[in-house]
Amino acid sequence: MVDLIRINNVYRDGIQSLLGTNPSADEIVAAVPNAHRYGCASTQTTGGTFFDLPAKKGRDEWDFNDTITSHFGEKGVRQTALIRNDCLFGYRPQPFDVVKATVREFSRMGINVFQNFHGLNYVPAMNGVAEAVRQVREEEGLDVVAHGTLCIETNKNVTLDSCLKAAKDLLKTHSGLYLKSASGVLDAGFAYNLVSAIGREFGDVPLDIHVHGTYGRAALCYMAAIEAAIEQDHHIGIDCQHPAFSGLTAHPSMLLMARFIADHPNGRVRENAPVLNTRAIEADDASLRLLRRRYGATETRYNSELLEVMEDARIAGGASATLKAIPGLLKTLEGKLGTQDWDQIQKAIYEEQGRIIEALGDPTQVTPYAMTTTNEAACRLMGLQAMHPDTAFYLAGGLGAVPESADPELVQKALEQLNLDAPLEYVPSAGRENGLPQAKAALIEAGIENPTTRQQVSAATLKGGVDHVVAVARGINTPQPSKELPDYASLPLVSPLTELPRASSPLQSSWMQSAAPGIGNTDLMVRQQRFVQALGGLEEIARMGQRALHMRQIEDDFQHFPVGQDAKGAEWHDKYLVRLNKFVAEDIPDALETSAIGKATFWHASQMMKVLETEFDLLADGLWDHVLTMSGANPLLDLRVEASERREEPLSADAA
Repeated sequence: MVDLIRINNVYRDGIQSLLGTNPSADEIVAAVPNAHRYGCASTQTTGGTFFDLPAKKGRDEWDFNDTITSHFGEKGVRQTALIRNDCLFGYRPQPFDVVKATVREFSRMGINVFQNFHGLNYVPAMNGVAEAVRQVREEEGLDVVAHGTLCIETNKNVTLDSCLKAAKDLLKTHSGLYLKSASGVLDAGFAYNLVSAIGREFGDVPLDIHVHGTYGRAALCYMAAIEAAIEQDHHIGIDCQHPAFSGLTAHPSMLLMARFIADHPNGRVRENAPVLNTRAIEADDASLRLLRRRYGATETRYNSELLEVMEDARIAGGASATLKAIPGLLKTLEGKLGTQDWDQIQKAIYEEQGRIIEALGDPTQVTPYAMTTTNEAACRLMGLQAMHPDTAFYLAGGLGAVPESADPELVQKALEQLNLDAPLEYVPSAGRENGLPQAKAALIEAGIENPTTRQQVSAATLKGGVDHVVAVARGINTPQPSKELPDYASLPLVSPLTELPRASSPLQSSWMQSAAPGIGNTDLMVRQQRFVQALGGLEEIARMGQRALHMRQIEDDFQHFPVGQDAKGAEWHDKYLVRLNKFVAEDIPDALETSAIGKATFWHASQMMKVLETEFDLLADGLWDHVLTMSGANPLLDLRVEASERREEPLSADAA
């Protein structure tokens, strides 16, 4: 029996975790023209923040999703959507008519699998989506199913027994299981034992596992889960990213995982290795790297000290992207903490989160609980006396189950803040009053004569939904503009340039750097553009940066390699180092020579080298200096020596 192992492309989660759901639908689609040929079993194309955030950014959330799902649907891709139980794609439970209408619309758009989750595995909140999927499938004959999710992590609330109990209840209404670790704080032994137990209890049910690579454990956990499934001749899928979107807060590279599987010591694992289309994956590499660079400001950079604090608080994949949206947070914390260093501000927030998470009952760190605990920690650091509204709603029972270990005093404070005498009793979607009629009436009153089902769903589920729907209907919404790449990423300018005199002092070099277009700035821009193009473009610089990051992570023992494949760390480190040495010793000097216009100066060269420092340090602070240290060479210093030997007058180090 072969083909027991599947690789899934979780493209949607990469956009959310790395890019903060900032790209437009057209950009998302344009970056992956070959995704349907990768050889993946499915692609996660929507769900999570792919509804509320496009709306918050002034976009039409339905057009956003239509554009993406139709692109993949036309190419025959099996599509999945991550859905938050009765909360759908938002943060508050909805009545069944809204749940069913949402499921129907997304099913018609081409979604085949709804991966239905609740952060605390509270099944009563998940049954509504499963029932809606069942009804839509029978009424419309669509190929759509619901898979029940077990949210897992190293957490006292997540035990083998509790997971098996939830799985048993889920499989009464769902056709498969999805194991999801949004934080990536997961023990490989637990993953192995859970998959083994699921196989023994329920047989070869459809099963997929999803682990973020934030703390370097994903590959180890995936291989443990695979070994457990193979031992029982059961199928299993693992969620991966295109190599250009892998690492940091996202998921392992699909090519990396395919290599681990193909090289596994167990022959049964090797013979079930999935076959990926490497050429198709490589064909999309440049476009994805440029998309990531365009919107990568939201990424959490690799910082071993920060990651240690984050791991203690079990920070989820892309949770840090929510922080800057808290009104007044940056300005307030910069003053309170005496720093503008974003890494230090994050560290302070996550240290506070680590202190309070136990009092909150140790909720599993996945939406909305991940956002809730992070926002609460930020509010406390800001000195706010009231709880964050999401914290109070959770502790009062608004989302369903509250762990028994939650601090009773905090629960009481939440009740008082919400003017409640007792905790809320969770009402599943089927027991709630219909929401669409009220949304329809509100839209009619706002001037929309015949609101569509989609407009009603948006009005019912989005914060400020009625105003947003009206703005979109009238064409007065203002979509967030697309981000631009740095000027040096553009193709070289073609306008003629005059040769400039060499800067002879720090003052003059500073003036040249800020000079008007047509003088210093344009001259420097053209040199930088030619330099970047000579190195293979910004996408090739991004590839080299990722190699450098992997090398540094291996040196830090950050990456947990699968059992029996530990030697790959040293092997890959040496491979990365060889390529980076060539980059520093050969490629860069050649590019500096190629990009020369007129009489290049040491100052010009230093400004071109700053491009590399900027790009590499986006991934990890000091990464470029680390590369230079490891390679033992510095093209800029070599250039000064050459200039000196030619008896030219190089700039001083201060000027550079």
